[in-house]
Amino acid sequence: MPSGWKAVRDAMTGRVGYACVVTGRCQWGRPTDEDGVDVPLPKPTAKRLFEAELRAKEKVSQKDVHARWLTLTEEERGRYVKAAATSAAA
Repeated sequence: MPSGWKAVRDAMTGRVGYACVVTGRCQWGRPTDEDGVDVPLPKPTAKRLFEAELRAKEKVSQKDVHARWLTLTEEERGRYVKAAATSAAA
């Protein structure tokens, strides 16, 4: 499947069609490699910024990242929220 496309099932007919997640274009025929589009990276969230910083310091599991995120104080979490808002505005 080309970049940016996914297979979807039509609810009315049950047929499989294809949708571009970037442009919203839909079609019945399978897209070719030329139809591929660059998918933009998602904007970072506060938790993703925290996770990236934590993983840069030490090797931790996803479960540990989540547990540590929940134990952050409002002040500590606010730093990541502010950083995420700044990067989303850019």
